Amino acid sequence: MFNDAFAVFQSGKASHVIGLMSDVGHWKDFAEFLDAADIGVMKAPVVTAGATPSLPYDGGIGYAVTKWTKDPKVAADLVRSLTSSDALKAFYADAGAIASDTTIDVSSAGPAVATIVSEIKEGKPALHVALSSKTLDLMGRLSQQLLSGSVTVDKAVDQLAKSDQAG
Repeated sequence: MFNDAFAVFQSGKASHVIGLMSDVGHWKDFAEFLDAADIGVMKAPVVTAGATPSLPYDGGIGYAVTKWTKDPKVAADLVRSLTSSDALKAFYADAGAIASDTTIDVSSAGPAVATIVSEIKEGKPALHVALSSKTLDLMGRLSQQLLSGSVTVDKAVDQLAKSDQAG
C-alpha cells in the first residue's frame, strides 16, 4: 500500500503524498515527472492553540552492534563507515535520501529538499518514531480494528494513551 500511494501520485491522480525524506518516494523519484520547483513541503497542522508548526521527521537507518557479534570492533567500524559524511553524501546523491548531515550540499535538489534540511535541527519526531515498540504493535492492531469497525476511535485512542503512558 505504501508504494501504491506513490504510484497514484505519479499517475497524476493525487495532488499530495507523504514522503520526501526516505530512500523511497522522495524528491529524486518525483523529479522524473515534476520540476523541483513544483515539489513542496507542508508542516504538520497545529491542533493545539499556540503550538508552533514543525516538520515531523522520521526515517533514517538505525545501526547497532549485537552483543553476540564475533568481532565488535569490525562491526563498529562498519557502522562508522556507513554513517560517515561520504557515505551519507552517496546515499543522498544516489538514492535520494535526506541525510541528517546538514553539511551535505543539497542546493541542486530544489527548494523542498532545502526546506527539509534547513529544519532538521528543529524538527520533531513523527509520532510512530516517538512511541515504544509495544505501543507501535498496538497501533498496528488497532488500525486494522478501526478499519473493520470493531473498535471506536475513542476506545482506540484510550488504549494507545494507556500503552504510551505505561512505556
